[in-house]
Amino acid sequence: MAHASAAAVGRPGLSLTLDQARQAILEAISPGRFFVRGSTTAEWEHGIAEEIYWEVFQTHLLDGSQTRQRRTFEAWNVYQVNRGCRSAEPIVSIKLDTAVAVIHVVRAVLCHAWEAYSDSENVILGRETVKWTRELIGSIDLAEFCDIESLHSELTGLLFQAVVGVSRLPLTSVEAPLPGFTLGEFGYFGAAAPGSQIAKVLVMRCPEELISRGLQQGASWLEKAKLLELLLRATAPEKLPEVADSFGARWEATGHDCRQLPDLLRAMFEEVALSPYTDFVEKVLKLLRHLEERVRLSTADIADFFSYLLRHIVRHLTAYDLVTFHHRGANYPDALLLDAALKGYFDLIERRPELFLASCGDDATERSRRLRRRALRQGLLLRRRYEGHLVPDAPTSPGENLRVLPPPFVRVPDEQILDPSKRSKKLYENDPLEAYLGEHARAALQQSILDLHHPPELRELGMAVFLDRPLGVFKQPGERDQTLLLSYEAFSRSIAVDRLRFLTVSLGLVEERAYQALLQNLEVELVVPGVALPAGPVAARPGVVSLDDAWLVARDFVLLRTTRRAVQDFLRQYDLSPLARRCSLDYLAVAALILRGSSPGQLTIYDDRLRKRLELEMNFREGYAVRRGVEYLRAGLRVLGSWEPVTNTEQLKEQDLRPDQVEVVFRG
Repeated sequence: MAHASAAAVGRPGLSLTLDQARQAILEAISPGRFFVRGSTTAEWEHGIAEEIYWEVFQTHLLDGSQTRQRRTFEAWNVYQVNRGCRSAEPIVSIKLDTAVAVIHVVRAVLCHAWEAYSDSENVILGRETVKWTRELIGSIDLAEFCDIESLHSELTGLLFQAVVGVSRLPLTSVEAPLPGFTLGEFGYFGAAAPGSQIAKVLVMRCPEELISRGLQQGASWLEKAKLLELLLRATAPEKLPEVADSFGARWEATGHDCRQLPDLLRAMFEEVALSPYTDFVEKVLKLLRHLEERVRLSTADIADFFSYLLRHIVRHLTAYDLVTFHHRGANYPDALLLDAALKGYFDLIERRPELFLASCGDDATERSRRLRRRALRQGLLLRRRYEGHLVPDAPTSPGENLRVLPPPFVRVPDEQILDPSKRSKKLYENDPLEAYLGEHARAALQQSILDLHHPPELRELGMAVFLDRPLGVFKQPGERDQTLLLSYEAFSRSIAVDRLRFLTVSLGLVEERAYQALLQNLEVELVVPGVALPAGPVAARPGVVSLDDAWLVARDFVLLRTTRRAVQDFLRQYDLSPLARRCSLDYLAVAALILRGSSPGQLTIYDDRLRKRLELEMNFREGYAVRRGVEYLRAGLRVLGSWEPVTNTEQLKEQDLRPDQVEVVFRG
């Protein structure tokens, strides 16, 4: 086909020509960046002309049943080929609109859907069918890029998200991974630089190639975590030790230390989508045992990873329980992960009890052991709490249940998802936890109950982690929100009291006299400073997490701090250095609470003493921009007020920051 030049686009000042864009696209979508395993193969099309139904509404791509608009593109397509049959839609596609110099990254998922048809009497009826559903991952305006390297980085970032999903919290279809990724059959890794040889070779077909070519020194931490996830999903259980050794060797060859592996595993679980539930968790447990046997990780490292994982799951399920959330418990992979991790923890305690049981060691050692016992107590408490809980035949959601998956996965009857009374399966049925508790685990559990006399342990009974996207306040209901995801540690005294009662009455782990003393401590003496939940009028936005969810769990939640990772993400995305030259921001490196303000479009930041230190206003005059699937405010944030401590006092004094000196504190 004839190619338009940059001048023909009619947009003065365009830095990149369309030919340069085509070069970047071809590099980004080259077969050498893809992993395809098993009987499924892939087929590439480059630069073809296609005319398709096309309309974007609030970042969502409409199909032919919802629009009659058509658009012509140059397209680079990747098709799935199964048993010689090519998919009707490309599973991943890059579409170049030469008329406006915009690139779109699109993917397709095979789904169950309803279609309209007319009978012989011209009556419109509906019937279920199977069809490919196209989803828009992101769009790139060439006018915003001045060099081919930055365009290449944006393209590879969007293609990566097309495969692994656009959010670490998949509430909608586009936020979830492609089924092929979840099943270990399809992956994409774009860390190789444009023009490198790795982008010019054939597709990766086995775990060994995924390790040697996919694990690149320049890859982001997220890409490395997703590569490890895909590697585990793609490897047969009997091959896992061999593949784990290859990964460890490559990990060290790319300049990493094996002591970083626990951090990588944590990142993997923070980003993983466990539904549909596969043998992934079982493989992770097997990987940990192998790393311990090969002394790549110490047993203490393994214990601390289990401890983190159990505490993380419990706090998550405290915030988002299986009664109100997760489609009223229809999607319950976290409960299955909790069960598997807890049983692995029991085994570890029996093998190395000295890592868990109290002794006369130094304070630091005892704090580590108490933290591990905390994970045991909290995990067992929640696992016992959910025993017998009614769930569907398999963990799923209404959206995921529409996806077409290969055997052994089957669709769950819709009534089981929508109506808990229609469910017959019970969580952990005929699998009592006591059968797994050995002598040392029982001793550690009893010590964990004694630990409740420590205020942090008593507080943990009511701890949860909630999520919010405060910077998406200007978005419309139903519009995709990829703004900064903030997470918050929160405490509810009423939940802590309820769990203390459960430990005492239902589990018999706390004696009556100790219970009364702990209850007195919890209700009267335990001081947990926090900021009350924001109660401002926030319009509900379906499919978007919000701190308002906490009101559905317990109305007495107080917010303690924004998690360290969320604060770091905020500081990476919003550059406060102009403000740092005027006032101290050291408190952001210690502990901070970044919270939406009392007025829409405002943020308030508190220090570790929960003193208000900074007020910011979201500047929406230029709308949102997107980079690598993350949205930010083009015009950034404006300072409304800043407060500094008065020397040798607890008082704060507002800084004199004139508007002409403090303008926008962030520029993307």
